Amino acid sequence: MAASCTRRQRQPRLLERQKDRGLIFWVKVNARGSGNRVTNDGSVMLYSGHTDTHVRGVGLIVSKEKANTLLKKKQISDRMMRARFNSKDCKLTAIKCYAPTNEAEEEDKDTWYEQLQLAVSNMLMITGDMNAKVGADNANCDRAMGKHGCGEINDNGERLIGFCLNETCEIGGTIPPHRNIHRLTWRSPHGTTVNQIDHFIVNKKWRRSTPRRPPLPGRRCK
Repeated sequence: MAASCTRRQRQPRLLERQKDRGLIFWVKVNARGSGNRVTNDGSVMLYSGHTDTHVRGVGLIVSKEKANTLLKKKQISDRMMRARFNSKDCKLTAIKCYAPTNEAEEEDKDTWYEQLQLAVSNMLMITGDMNAKVGADNANCDRAMGKHGCGEINDNGERLIGFCLNETCEIGGTIPPHRNIHRLTWRSPHGTTVNQIDHFIVNKKWRRSTPRRPPLPGRRCK
């Protein structure tokens, strides 16, 4: 149903290829404030950003065919938005977010996760740039992630895993095995470091609904 896209991945061809998936997620948008826009092809872009500047901001695109399933949308902050959809079996809550970096102030990260906890609902899907490295070792946290994480865990990764354990969620990108080109979502400016910091999260009871196809690699990781 959904395809996760890393920052700057806005090429028209990509959008054309993903129309049939219903939702297309963007990590970062430049629009200010919060609102909806109808694109030239009839798709609807939902966005939530800073009120005064073109920084941070998140959004998602709903295809023309799925636009009538949108029930409501709420701006939580310039880093987080929540949308509610009708689906075949139940109502789906989709949260699009952009976490503070691992080097951000502890208070900022605490506030962000408090907002995320308040936003969760029953049938839940969260996707975004979490700036979190969850690592390859899932010992003592196998209820929150699979065996196919990457690299070494960082503070944001520990926070994300703690959130998933508390909310009975799972980090979907760590469950099925994929090649690194399909798992890694970020490359450093100097080009020598690659990481998996973009994630999608689902309720554990909906694990079987987790897409098995590999996610689209970020343009910087190709």
